[in-house]
Amino acid sequence: MISFSQILSTLKDDCLSYEIPIDNISITAVRAIEKNTVFKSNTVYVGYVSTVNHIMNVNNTNLVLISDEKLLNEINCNYMILNNLNNIYEIIKNIELMINESEGWSNESMNLFSIFLSDNNIDILCQKCSQYINNPIIITDTSYNIISYSNPHDIKDDVWKSGCKRGNLTYEFVSLLTGENSNYFETDGTRLSYIADNISEHRRKISKCHMNNAFIGYIIILEYYHPFNDEYNSKEELIISLISKEISLMGISITSSYKQQELNLISDLLHNKVTSKIILNTRLESTFLKEFNYYQIISINIINYAFNNSRQGELKNELDLLNNVLILVFEQNIVIVNLLKKRFNRNTDAIIEILNKYGLTAGASNIFADLYNLHNYYLQSLNALNFNALIIQKGPIYNYQDISFYNLLSNIRYNDLDSYCSQNILDIYHDDIKNHTNNLDTLYNYLRFGKNVSKCAKHMFLHRNTINYRINSIVDNYDLNIDDSDSLFTYFISASIIRYKNCSNNFNQE
Repeated sequence: MISFSQILSTLKDDCLSYEIPIDNISITAVRAIEKNTVFKSNTVYVGYVSTVNHIMNVNNTNLVLISDEKLLNEINCNYMILNNLNNIYEIIKNIELMINESEGWSNESMNLFSIFLSDNNIDILCQKCSQYINNPIIITDTSYNIISYSNPHDIKDDVWKSGCKRGNLTYEFVSLLTGENSNYFETDGTRLSYIADNISEHRRKISKCHMNNAFIGYIIILEYYHPFNDEYNSKEELIISLISKEISLMGISITSSYKQQELNLISDLLHNKVTSKIILNTRLESTFLKEFNYYQIISINIINYAFNNSRQGELKNELDLLNNVLILVFEQNIVIVNLLKKRFNRNTDAIIEILNKYGLTAGASNIFADLYNLHNYYLQSLNALNFNALIIQKGPIYNYQDISFYNLLSNIRYNDLDSYCSQNILDIYHDDIKNHTNNLDTLYNYLRFGKNVSKCAKHMFLHRNTINYRINSIVDNYDLNIDDSDSLFTYFISASIIRYKNCSNNFNQE
């Protein structure tokens, strides 16, 4: 570490005047002064006295100023004024060298660059970056599969070591990153890092890797040997830049593991990165996906899945044992691609058993044959989850085919929905509100179960005589024709629209 007085001692031959009211600050960076500079206490700012004279409230920082005019403003900070023969950029370069040498960064940084340029090996680079920041590192792709990690043999953090051994991060960990406590780190594209402090006794800093505005993975650092602090940030910035560049350069070379080519293709389809069917067909030839004729997307939203349910990834372990599926994390969802030989062989019994065990629900798309449209079917699975409150048949898997009508309604302006309803049904609805009755729900279930009074009564936990009495009263009071199929269709559609309107606040309607 280096202090302002140490910097002064190297520049004293050119110094005209100085003042050091606060000399207990460790200097970690040097910057040029501009009119819009936001000053920090651990940085040295180099510029001209005339520039500082035009800036108000320069306090609690460190200034190296070249004398081009008299200092007019009173400033409460460390500063020195040099004669006007000095070159500003030469001063910055010299101070930067002093800071690097004081931290011993210079040789380490050059060694990292040398490894990056010569070895093209993510494992070696990961290990050297770990040594550079003096903390363990894990590097993952966008689906939380571990690409590389530093040697964990002397680390006494069981959760960290089990993750390295397992080769992926748990869904419980992913849930932690998507939830409210993380300020939705995963789903907020503007947030680049997040510190998780309730996984074990050691904190973790999770940083997103970007290259050319593309999100390509994560770097996770364990606060084991060196604490996270301001002095640490510039080292982190360097390793994140190097590792991000290395991941980007590696590209296809990290896809050699079992199922990885298939997972990468599915990930690209979810991100809409496959731009033509020709490209899709070419990539399919090198995967086992071509062996299947049909597909189905099942999405599990884990944003509210409690991290404390498990720390060792039982959910992922059980999902990974399923046959004929591909599983990856996309947005805040576990996405299961169900691989089918036949259109009606849905292969969901094992998935339902796992969902019930962990108290989770899922949305399932229609079965489809063309992988090129996979993203649209992913959206179907999400809509199935969003509209599940309107489905009489409860989960844990909600099918898009059961809510497709409600999804159609979501594309109609809310204020226009009444115009598609029968006036008789609207009258029943308004009278229910006025009189605190339940006639519309009774009629809806009666029609829903094909006018089967016994099934309707069982579903509503009422006696069949009660249902008969209600239906007869509704028919008489509102002049309904329940013997005409077209009228029944209109009544049922109208009742369904009103049910949708009553739940529409959950679907972010305008």
